[in-house]
Amino acid sequence: RGLAVSGDGRLLAAGSSDQLLHIWDLRAGGARESLKGHRDELTALAFGGSAPDLFTASADRTVKVWNAEELTYVETLFGHAGPVTALDAVSPERAVSCGTDRSVRYWKVPEETQLVFQGHRGPIDCVRMHSGTAFATGSQDGSLCLWSTHRKKPVATAEGAHRGRGGADLCDWVSALGVARHTDLLLSGANDGHLRFWRADAERNTLEHVWAVPVPGFINAIEVAQKSRRFAVAAVGQEHRLGRWFVDKEASNGLALVPLPRELWVKDDT
Repeated sequence: RGLAVSGDGRLLAAGSSDQLLHIWDLRAGGARESLKGHRDELTALAFGGSAPDLFTASADRTVKVWNAEELTYVETLFGHAGPVTALDAVSPERAVSCGTDRSVRYWKVPEETQLVFQGHRGPIDCVRMHSGTAFATGSQDGSLCLWSTHRKKPVATAEGAHRGRGGADLCDWVSALGVARHTDLLLSGANDGHLRFWRADAERNTLEHVWAVPVPGFINAIEVAQKSRRFAVAAVGQEHRLGRWFVDKEASNGLALVPLPRELWVKDDT
Protein backbone atom coordinates (compact mmCIF):
# COMPACT_ATOMS: atom_id res chain seq x y z
CA ARG A 1 0.00 0.00 0.00
CA GLY A 2 2.91 2.35 0.51
CA LEU A 3 6.66 2.91 0.46
CA ALA A 4 8.96 5.38 2.20
CA VAL A 5 12.71 5.98 2.01
CA SER A 6 14.70 7.53 4.86
CA GLY A 7 16.31 10.93 4.42
CA ASP A 8 19.78 9.43 4.02
CA GLY A 9 18.55 6.96 1.42
CA ARG A 10 19.58 3.93 3.46
CA LEU A 11 16.31 2.51 4.79
CA LEU A 12 13.24 1.48 2.82
CA ALA A 13 9.93 0.90 4.61
CA ALA A 14 6.86 -0.75 3.13
CA GLY A 15 3.40 -1.58 4.39
CA SER A 16 0.66 -3.78 2.95
CA SER A 17 -2.47 -5.76 3.68
CA ASP A 18 -0.55 -8.24 5.86
CA GLN A 19 -0.62 -5.62 8.67
CA LEU A 20 3.19 -5.73 8.92
CA LEU A 21 5.76 -2.97 8.59
CA HIS A 22 8.68 -4.24 6.50
CA ILE A 23 12.07 -2.49 6.65
CA TRP A 24 15.05 -3.05 4.36
CA ASP A 25 18.63 -1.79 4.54
CA LEU A 26 19.30 -0.67 0.96
CA ARG A 27 23.06 -0.38 1.41
CA ALA A 28 23.39 -3.81 2.96
CA GLY A 29 21.02 -5.20 0.36
CA GLY A 30 18.70 -7.18 2.59
CA ALA A 31 15.60 -7.15 4.75
CA ARG A 32 16.13 -6.01 8.33
CA GLU A 33 12.84 -6.77 10.06
CA SER A 34 9.07 -7.12 9.78
CA LEU A 35 7.30 -5.38 12.64
CA LYS A 36 3.80 -6.08 13.94
CA GLY A 37 1.68 -3.39 15.53
CA HIS A 38 -1.31 -2.38 13.44
CA ARG A 39 -4.54 -4.39 13.59
CA ASP A 40 -5.50 -3.77 9.96
CA GLU A 41 -3.76 -3.11 6.66
CA LEU A 42 -1.19 -0.31 6.41
CA THR A 43 -2.23 2.46 4.04
CA ALA A 44 0.63 5.01 4.13
CA LEU A 45 4.14 5.62 5.47
CA ALA A 46 6.39 8.67 5.89
CA PHE A 47 9.79 9.28 7.45
CA GLY A 48 10.10 12.34 9.69
CA GLY A 49 12.72 14.25 7.73
CA SER A 50 16.33 13.13 8.11
CA ALA A 51 15.68 11.35 11.41
CA PRO A 52 14.97 7.59 11.63
CA ASP A 53 11.48 8.30 12.99
CA LEU A 54 8.86 6.63 10.80
CA PHE A 55 5.10 7.28 10.77
CA THR A 56 2.65 4.62 9.57
CA ALA A 57 -1.08 4.92 8.91
CA SER A 58 -3.60 2.11 8.92
CA ALA A 59 -7.21 1.17 8.31
CA ASP A 60 -7.31 0.46 12.06
CA ARG A 61 -7.85 4.24 12.54
CA THR A 62 -4.42 4.91 14.06
CA VAL A 63 -1.08 6.45 13.22
CA LYS A 64 1.96 4.79 14.76
CA VAL A 65 5.47 6.09 15.31
CA TRP A 66 8.54 3.83 14.99
CA ASN A 67 12.30 4.14 15.20
CA ALA A 68 13.34 2.51 11.92
CA GLU A 69 17.02 2.47 12.86
CA GLU A 70 16.51 0.61 16.13
CA LEU A 71 13.51 -1.35 14.75
CA THR A 72 11.34 -0.38 17.72
CA TYR A 73 7.78 0.82 18.26
CA VAL A 74 7.52 4.28 19.88
CA GLU A 75 3.86 5.28 20.28
CA THR A 76 0.36 5.34 18.80
CA LEU A 77 -1.54 8.47 17.79
CA PHE A 78 -5.31 8.22 18.25
CA GLY A 79 -8.03 10.52 16.93
CA HIS A 80 -9.37 9.41 13.55
CA ALA A 81 -12.89 7.96 13.55
CA GLY A 82 -12.30 5.92 10.39
CA PRO A 83 -9.50 4.34 8.36
CA VAL A 84 -6.49 6.61 7.88
CA THR A 85 -5.78 6.84 4.16
CA ALA A 86 -2.67 9.04 3.90
CA LEU A 87 -0.04 10.90 5.92
CA ASP A 88 3.05 13.04 5.52
CA ALA A 89 5.77 14.41 7.78
CA VAL A 90 8.55 16.99 7.58
CA SER A 91 10.17 16.25 10.94
CA PRO A 92 9.91 13.83 13.88
CA GLU A 93 7.88 16.48 15.71
CA ARG A 94 5.24 17.28 13.08
CA ALA A 95 3.06 15.05 10.88
CA VAL A 96 -0.32 15.31 9.19
CA SER A 97 -2.84 12.58 8.37
CA CYS A 98 -6.25 12.27 6.73
CA GLY A 99 -8.93 9.64 6.35
CA THR A 100 -12.40 8.46 5.51
CA ASP A 101 -13.78 10.44 8.47
CA ARG A 102 -13.25 13.58 6.30
CA SER A 103 -10.86 15.08 8.83
CA VAL A 104 -7.24 16.18 8.65
CA ARG A 105 -5.16 15.86 11.79
CA TYR A 106 -1.95 17.79 12.42
CA TRP A 107 0.11 15.97 15.03
CA LYS A 108 2.35 17.80 17.49
CA VAL A 109 4.16 14.68 18.61
CA PRO A 110 6.32 15.92 21.55
CA GLU A 111 3.41 17.93 22.95
CA GLU A 112 1.04 14.93 22.57
CA THR A 113 -1.60 17.18 20.99
CA GLN A 114 -3.35 17.43 17.64
CA LEU A 115 -5.15 20.04 15.55
CA VAL A 116 -8.27 18.92 13.67
CA PHE A 117 -9.22 20.43 10.31
CA GLN A 118 -12.45 19.86 8.35
CA GLY A 119 -13.61 21.19 5.02
CA HIS A 120 -14.04 18.35 2.51
CA ARG A 121 -17.45 16.85 1.80
CA GLY A 122 -16.09 13.37 1.11
CA PRO A 123 -13.34 11.00 2.29
CA ILE A 124 -9.84 12.43 1.96
CA ASP A 125 -7.42 10.24 0.00
CA CYS A 126 -4.15 12.21 0.03
CA VAL A 127 -2.21 14.84 1.97
CA ARG A 128 1.22 16.45 1.52
CA MET A 129 3.12 19.04 3.58
CA HIS A 130 4.77 22.02 1.90
CA SER A 131 6.36 23.05 5.19
CA GLY A 132 5.83 22.71 8.92
CA THR A 133 2.77 24.98 8.76
CA ALA A 134 1.28 24.50 5.28
CA PHE A 135 -0.20 21.42 3.62
CA ALA A 136 -2.60 20.31 0.89
CA THR A 137 -5.29 17.63 0.68
CA GLY A 138 -7.23 15.89 -2.08
CA SER A 139 -10.63 14.28 -1.66
CA GLN A 140 -13.18 11.98 -3.25
CA ASP A 141 -15.44 15.03 -3.48
CA GLY A 142 -13.18 16.16 -6.35
CA SER A 143 -11.71 19.14 -4.54
CA LEU A 144 -8.16 20.15 -3.75
CA CYS A 145 -7.63 22.18 -0.56
CA LEU A 146 -4.73 24.26 0.73
CA TRP A 147 -4.38 24.66 4.50
CA SER A 148 -2.45 26.63 7.09
CA THR A 149 -2.04 25.47 10.67
CA HIS A 150 -3.18 28.96 11.70
CA ARG A 151 -6.71 28.43 10.35
CA LYS A 152 -9.24 25.64 10.86
CA LYS A 153 -10.75 25.97 7.36
CA PRO A 154 -8.96 25.77 3.99
CA VAL A 155 -7.23 28.99 2.94
CA ALA A 156 -7.93 28.09 -0.72
CA THR A 157 -9.99 25.44 -2.51
CA ALA A 158 -10.11 24.21 -6.11
CA GLU A 159 -13.48 22.55 -6.69
CA GLY A 160 -13.47 19.95 -9.46
CA ALA A 161 -9.67 20.04 -9.62
CA HIS A 162 -9.72 17.11 -12.07
CA ARG A 163 -12.61 17.17 -14.50
CA GLY A 164 -14.46 13.93 -15.20
CA ARG A 165 -13.63 11.78 -18.22
CA GLY A 166 -15.94 9.33 -20.00
CA GLY A 167 -18.68 9.55 -17.39
CA ALA A 168 -16.75 7.47 -14.82
CA ASP A 169 -17.75 8.22 -11.25
CA LEU A 170 -14.22 7.95 -9.89
CA CYS A 171 -12.21 9.88 -12.43
CA ASP A 172 -12.32 13.20 -10.57
CA TRP A 173 -11.35 11.83 -7.16
CA VAL A 174 -8.07 13.51 -6.23
CA SER A 175 -6.02 10.41 -5.43
CA ALA A 176 -2.41 11.65 -5.12
CA LEU A 177 -0.40 14.77 -4.34
CA GLY A 178 3.25 15.74 -4.64
CA VAL A 179 5.17 18.81 -3.51
CA ALA A 180 8.54 20.48 -3.86
CA ARG A 181 9.24 21.28 -0.21
CA HIS A 182 9.42 24.94 0.76
CA THR A 183 8.18 26.14 -2.64
CA ASP A 184 4.65 26.78 -3.87
CA LEU A 185 4.77 23.91 -6.38
CA LEU A 186 1.98 21.37 -5.90
CA LEU A 187 1.17 18.38 -8.14
CA SER A 188 -2.09 16.45 -8.16
CA GLY A 189 -3.36 13.28 -9.80
CA ALA A 190 -6.68 11.54 -10.40
CA ASN A 191 -8.05 9.50 -13.32
CA ASP A 192 -8.83 12.34 -15.73
CA GLY A 193 -5.79 11.55 -17.87
CA HIS A 194 -3.55 14.37 -16.57
CA LEU A 195 -0.95 15.12 -13.94
CA ARG A 196 -1.76 18.67 -12.88
CA PHE A 197 0.49 21.42 -11.52
CA TRP A 198 -0.54 24.20 -9.16
CA ARG A 199 0.87 27.28 -7.50
CA ALA A 200 -0.16 26.93 -3.86
CA ASP A 201 0.62 29.81 -1.51
CA ALA A 202 -0.82 29.43 1.99
CA GLU A 203 0.40 32.89 2.98
CA ARG A 204 -1.47 34.61 0.15
CA ASN A 205 -4.42 32.18 0.24
CA THR A 206 -4.01 31.30 -3.45
CA LEU A 207 -4.29 28.02 -5.38
CA GLU A 208 -3.78 28.42 -9.14
CA HIS A 209 -3.70 25.74 -11.85
CA VAL A 210 -0.69 26.41 -14.09
CA TRP A 211 0.12 23.31 -16.17
CA ALA A 212 -0.98 19.77 -17.05
CA VAL A 213 0.80 16.75 -18.54
CA PRO A 214 -1.04 13.79 -20.11
CA VAL A 215 -0.77 10.72 -17.84
CA PRO A 216 -3.42 8.01 -18.44
CA GLY A 217 -4.69 5.78 -15.64
CA PHE A 218 -5.21 6.21 -11.92
CA ILE A 219 -2.38 8.31 -10.48
CA ASN A 220 -1.88 6.68 -7.08
CA ALA A 221 1.32 8.36 -5.87
CA ILE A 222 3.51 11.33 -6.83
CA GLU A 223 7.07 12.08 -5.75
CA VAL A 224 9.20 15.10 -6.65
CA ALA A 225 13.00 14.94 -6.75
CA GLN A 226 13.50 17.19 -3.73
CA LYS A 227 17.18 18.03 -4.24
CA SER A 228 17.35 18.67 -7.97
CA ARG A 229 13.64 19.43 -8.56
CA ARG A 230 14.23 18.41 -12.16
CA PHE A 231 11.57 15.73 -12.38
CA ALA A 232 8.57 14.06 -10.76
CA VAL A 233 7.55 10.41 -10.74
CA ALA A 234 3.92 9.30 -10.78
CA ALA A 235 2.83 5.75 -9.92
CA VAL A 236 0.02 4.84 -12.31
CA GLY A 237 -2.38 1.90 -12.27
CA GLN A 238 -5.58 0.56 -13.75
CA GLU A 239 -7.30 0.86 -10.36
CA HIS A 240 -7.47 3.25 -7.43
CA ARG A 241 -4.94 2.27 -4.75
CA LEU A 242 -7.59 2.03 -2.03
CA GLY A 243 -10.17 -0.14 -3.77
CA ARG A 244 -11.39 -1.86 -6.91
CA TRP A 245 -14.36 0.39 -7.63
CA PHE A 246 -13.44 0.98 -11.26
CA VAL A 247 -10.95 -0.41 -13.79
CA ASP A 248 -9.31 1.73 -16.46
CA LYS A 249 -8.51 -0.97 -19.02
CA GLU A 250 -6.76 1.50 -21.32
CA ALA A 251 -4.11 2.26 -18.71
CA SER A 252 -0.96 0.31 -17.87
CA ASN A 253 0.48 -0.26 -14.40
CA GLY A 254 3.83 1.49 -14.13
CA LEU A 255 5.71 4.73 -13.52
CA ALA A 256 5.55 8.01 -15.42
CA LEU A 257 8.68 10.21 -15.33
CA VAL A 258 7.85 13.87 -15.89
CA PRO A 259 10.56 16.58 -16.31
CA LEU A 260 9.84 19.77 -14.36
CA PRO A 261 10.45 23.09 -16.15
CA ARG A 262 12.49 25.44 -14.00
CA GLU A 263 9.89 28.20 -14.32
CA LEU A 264 7.54 26.13 -12.17
CA TRP A 265 9.71 26.79 -9.13
CA VAL A 266 8.06 30.13 -8.51
CA LYS A 267 8.90 30.43 -4.84
CA ASP A 268 11.64 29.12 -2.59
CA ASP A 269 11.78 29.93 1.12
CA THR A 270 15.01 28.06 1.86
